[in-house]
Parts: sequence; structure tokens; C-alpha cells
Amino acid sequence: MHCFNLLQMPRTCHALLPVGINSTTHRLPFRGILLQARMSRGDITPVGTFLDPSASPGSSLKLLQCINPGDGITHSGKNNNNLIAGEIEVTWMPPNSTVGEIYFV
Repeated sequence: MHCFNLLQMPRTCHALLPVGINSTTHRLPFRGILLQARMSRGDITPVGTFLDPSASPGSSLKLLQCINPGDGITHSGKNNNNLIAGEIEVTWMPPNSTVGEIYFV
């Protein structure tokens, strides 16, 4: 069984937030990812946007549009043989309005 950590760095209101995901099993690579920020555990509407990870050389991640452009991140591999490094970091930008507590799923 592989376990993963989702790391959120403390921030001030309306600042960019680095979000990291890593494998707790010796930094083993993983096959895919889908990441969104949501307002509460029961609300499935994504909030905020991610900065485009594909701008980084060698990135295997891309933006999604679930409701709004850039409100999700996923892997860009076209087959199951593409692996993502055992540790990644993306940057999330909160919406302009205050939305309260945020959960990353």
C-alpha cells in the first residue's frame, strides 16, 4: 500500500500557496493525480486556481477546467506507463473573495 502526504504551507490571506504531495513510501513515483481546493468537506465545487505547472521544464502535470479554467491539476501522461516523481509541488491562488476554510482533495 502506498501512502501520500498533502503538505500545505501557512500563508497570509490572498497570497499564493505552495501545495506539496509526496509518497510516504520511500518517495516512490505514482501514476496519476487529481487535485482541487474546495470550501468544505461537503461542497464539491472547486475554488481558486492553480498556476500552470506545464510551464516548468519536464513537468508531467497540467491544468484542468472542472468549473473554471485552472481549478484543478492532473497528470499529463497519455498512458499508464508514465510515472510522476514521488514528490511534486504546485501553487494555488485563492479567489479574490474570502471563502473560509479550504480543503485540498
